[in-house]
Amino acid sequence: MTKSFFKMFVFLVLITGMATLTFAAQIVLLNGKVLEGPIVSYNAASVTIKDAILGEITTSRVSIFRINPPLDENKPAAAVPTYAYSQRMEMSRPKHGGLQLGFNLGGGMSNIDGGDFNKVIRDTNSFAADYNDYWSQYYTNDHYTVDWKEMKWLANFRAEIFLRIGRYFGIGLGAEYMKKSNTGSILYSYSDSYTNSYSFYYVNHLDTDNETISINSSVTVIPLTLNIYGFLPVGEKIDLYVNVGPEYDLGSWEETYKRDETQIWKDVYYLNSGALWPDHYYDRYITNYTEPGKATCNALGFHFGAGVNFKLSSAISLYAEAFYRTAKFNNWQGDASFTWTGKEDYGWVANPDGPGPLTLNGTDSGAWTGKLWYYEDYISYLNTKYYGHYDMYKPGDEPVVDNWTKNVRPAEFNLNGFSLRIGIKIGFDLN
Repeated sequence: MTKSFFKMFVFLVLITGMATLTFAAQIVLLNGKVLEGPIVSYNAASVTIKDAILGEITTSRVSIFRINPPLDENKPAAAVPTYAYSQRMEMSRPKHGGLQLGFNLGGGMSNIDGGDFNKVIRDTNSFAADYNDYWSQYYTNDHYTVDWKEMKWLANFRAEIFLRIGRYFGIGLGAEYMKKSNTGSILYSYSDSYTNSYSFYYVNHLDTDNETISINSSVTVIPLTLNIYGFLPVGEKIDLYVNVGPEYDLGSWEETYKRDETQIWKDVYYLNSGALWPDHYYDRYITNYTEPGKATCNALGFHFGAGVNFKLSSAISLYAEAFYRTAKFNNWQGDASFTWTGKEDYGWVANPDGPGPLTLNGTDSGAWTGKLWYYEDYISYLNTKYYGHYDMYKPGDEPVVDNWTKNVRPAEFNLNGFSLRIGIKIGFDLN
């Protein structure tokens, strides 16, 4: 009985030793570390061992000093399932870590308030309508025709360098370019005629005044922006985000104001039979005035918005965003100049349509450095209304408040309003 028990004990020890030799191993690494456990799989490039504490660990062959017991290299190499390897790699990444550096390019449209610049355009249209309404009681035709629309939509282009910190946060430094060119025209037309009759002749009198005003202006703004992003990943391909930040805006303004006017006064003499009876009197006065000006102004601004990223790949995304910007420019300083020419031809003529035999010519010009000012003028007969204007004035020559003028202050232009933008982002992982 004792002898049989002893034989059984020896048999179990041998079986246990063989199992240990079969399934357990030691991997000694070049850095001196030792991994122990059963070999799960191996191939020509790596060996995977199951550690009792750390779980499965895959080690490249080049980092192994020795394997005890040695592997039977004649056996077919065990293939490690791709999904298992990928799963272990993904599990090893920190959930909220990682840095991505990249840039984005985009463009869109901004809808702005415009401040005093747009108010002057509105007031000019309002003045023309009020003036025409008032004089309609005396004349059948309108005197003023205005084609001058507000600067509401500006093209917006942006380039930005960004750093995404983990999955949820990011920061960006960008530069934008916004420009709006705006042209307007104001036409004034006046005509009056009457007849004076005498014993054997009569005189047809005609008085006309035609004036054309053109305004060609442009505003350019370059915002330098700081964006702080907060991301909310939605699925594998979509990120929602919000952004907020300050900006420093570089502004420039240019405008050319032109006014051309022609006034004609003529008296055409007729015999009572209706035949022309020269001489006639003719007087024509032509003036041309041009005033170009340019100014610059910088301002601090602020913006906030929200958008969505759609990932095309790990590095490339498309984005769309909407945001609100506020920035006020109220210290426009620059230069202006003017040129004026006048010519009058007048006198007694055989041809009632002129030109006159006598002429007078005049010219004038000037230039100055100053500041853009806004003011409102009062016109009593037009329902006691005030109408806004802006112009460049040198120091000491700016408009003053009196019975006919109010609200004198530096002219203000603002970017307050919503914007829409789309673009592309390209990022590179830094870890």
